[in-house]
Amino acid sequence: AEGSVIAAGGNLTFVPKDPNYNYTVTVTVGGKTVTPTIGADGTYTVPNVNGNVVVTSSKTAKTFNVTLGDDTTGEATATYMKDYTFKLTPATGYTYNMTVTIGGKAYTGFKAQVNDDGTTTYTIPGADVTGNIVINSNKQVKPLETYKVTFAGTGAGDATGESTVQEKANYTFTVAKQKNFEYTITATMGGKNVTITEGADNTYTIASVTGDLVITIEKKSTLT
Repeated sequence: AEGSVIAAGGNLTFVPKDPNYNYTVTVTVGGKTVTPTIGADGTYTVPNVNGNVVVTSSKTAKTFNVTLGDDTTGEATATYMKDYTFKLTPATGYTYNMTVTIGGKAYTGFKAQVNDDGTTTYTIPGADVTGNIVINSNKQVKPLETYKVTFAGTGAGDATGESTVQEKANYTFTVAKQKNFEYTITATMGGKNVTITEGADNTYTIASVTGDLVITIEKKSTLT
């Protein structure tokens, strides 16, 4: 309304430029303070203007509520024009797919930074903090992996066992040892040596599998 001319008895209406601020507005008409009415849309109205109008205002950035998702941490509120950060600390055995809404609308402008400790820090630019924020980490149980089992060595043909094993399960195989042969049995799991436990009836077990297995069976004749 600054610089405009209003006919005597007319109404003055104005709207603050940025709705993401809370405004404290003072209006004087003919040097006397008046209280404008504020509509649902944020429009200020001064009725029946009968003198020069002076409008002054101050503003503070609006603060919005934040709803955090599973295994996320952050402040309970976010302020317009101030970057908002939150952190995901993942739990073992779960997957996550971070989604965010602002003011009820899907928002994808956040940025993710993976930290050395396995956590991830997410940042929403302050200019985008224009409504209540809802964070959903979409936490899901991680499906178990299936690992391959390979037999190698001169005695591989004497081994019997499944060609795959599920993550964290124990893997058991048997070796049909032939007379007059000496057997040496070793294994790697995910490329690293792993312990094999021998049971009854030429059975062997590798506990809690967490990688592909390569089982090497070498047999050597004991006959001279």
